[in-house]
Amino acid sequence: MVISKTVIKNNAMEGPSAADTLTKANKELLEGNREGMFVTVWLGILGISTGKLDYASAGHNPPLIETEGNGFQYLKKNSGFILAGMETTKYKGFETTLHKGDKILLYTDGVTEAMNEEKKQYGEERLKNLLDEGKTADPMEAIQILLDSVTDFRQNEPQSDDITLLALRYNGVSAPSLLLPATKENFDQFAEYMEKRFAEEKVPSSLNMKMQIVLDELYSNAVTHSQAKTFELSVRTEDKNLILQLKFDGSLFDVTKKADPDITKKAEEREAGGLGLLIVKKSVDRMEYAVEEDRFNVITLTKSF
Repeated sequence: MVISKTVIKNNAMEGPSAADTLTKANKELLEGNREGMFVTVWLGILGISTGKLDYASAGHNPPLIETEGNGFQYLKKNSGFILAGMETTKYKGFETTLHKGDKILLYTDGVTEAMNEEKKQYGEERLKNLLDEGKTADPMEAIQILLDSVTDFRQNEPQSDDITLLALRYNGVSAPSLLLPATKENFDQFAEYMEKRFAEEKVPSSLNMKMQIVLDELYSNAVTHSQAKTFELSVRTEDKNLILQLKFDGSLFDVTKKADPDITKKAEEREAGGLGLLIVKKSVDRMEYAVEEDRFNVITLTKSF
């Protein structure tokens, strides 16, 4: 297993397709294989920036894939025989494209061939139905739900084979951003950019005015108080959450630690400042602060919709 993993990884790192990687690995593993050992493999090469998935299988269980919320389906396209089985095997590759939020589950036959006391197998249909029922679960939750389900199914029957699971969710490409000099004159460009991204991400228009006020306050602070030279804004959505990220240089200041003004007092009795940040905090569900490269303020705002 260790040798197989090393051979496959080394070949994949050279940049060929998944099918070519398995074809080369098959020949290498056959050399000196006097014990007649073999392995099954499902290999996928995912282009993070494009969502393109190039895959091939060497006699392995078909993975399950959920695309665009349409339920899980088996990728049952057969690429070829087991690795280290026959020297003449040439593997066939396939392609699909993952979209934001799509999921994949890979598993060993210790899952589908798990037996209960009545000598019935867990099976592919049961596995698919379980994933469809829990399709809102994140990858780690999905794995735990599956492990618990297999254990409940077996009851007192001992585990007959190893179980290995890999769950993956594709979060899409990195959110595009707008980077400009941090000047008062450039605020309108950031406001227009945010409104455009809201439309692209299908954010309710009712949030636009509220978030424009938030952006105005934080941008003004960056320009006036941090005296930032550059300002970068990115907008993305994830599971019905709007996520704004503001990145700017200048003086470092954790806005989340700024004490809220006592609004029970009259304006002339309160210390100056802080009211704008209070409005920001009340307008979002979560505000986080971080420092990057010891010189960039990074504020991340999350608002559900």
